Amino acid sequence: MKAFREAVTRLKGRHILVTGGAGFIGSNLVEALLELGARVTVLDDLSTGFEKNIEEFASRADFSFIQGDIRDSLADISTIQQQLDYRPLYTFEEGIAAYLAFSKR
Repeated sequence: MKAFREAVTRLKGRHILVTGGAGFIGSNLVEALLELGARVTVLDDLSTGFEKNIEEFASRADFSFIQGDIRDSLADISTIQQQLDYRPLYTFEEGIAAYLAFSKR
């Protein structure tokens, strides 16, 4: 129970990006984050996920959905990143560069 209370405290009111949020696991993560009081933006290209998995959240003010691929436009993604409260240990651009390098293997 202590871990749950700590999670609520850390996430309440924060803006979180969930990539792949229209998939089975992602949509359940989105639901949990919203229940903890976070604002959630989902970025998903719907290649394996389905809009029906997140349609129940569409009318919420603390939820937004962007259909797209994280590789489509770094400028658009960087704009989204600036609105988020979570900051990774490495820069967004470094993470994308590593992902693209790995995906070309």
